[in-house]
Amino acid sequence: MPGLQTTPSTAIVTDIATLQTSGYTSESVAKSAATRVDIVNLAAIARENLAECQKALLQLQANLDSADPQLALVTSILATLA
Repeated sequence: MPGLQTTPSTAIVTDIATLQTSGYTSESVAKSAATRVDIVNLAAIARENLAECQKALLQLQANLDSADPQLALVTSILATLA
């Protein structure tokens, strides 16, 4: 797609970890409290879901036949998430 920017997965992993461990402005905390959204918990959930995704991909990789073309794709995805 023209104009579509991509971000390497390794940057996404780092960014999600930073999002979880970084502080938020008092304005963001107030806004999230007003809308009853726990932004700190959401960041933790995002990080946990990414870890679960990696686990699932590792299980796929371990159970795919070496001749299965999907193995190369799964291995490539895992490499970007390392």
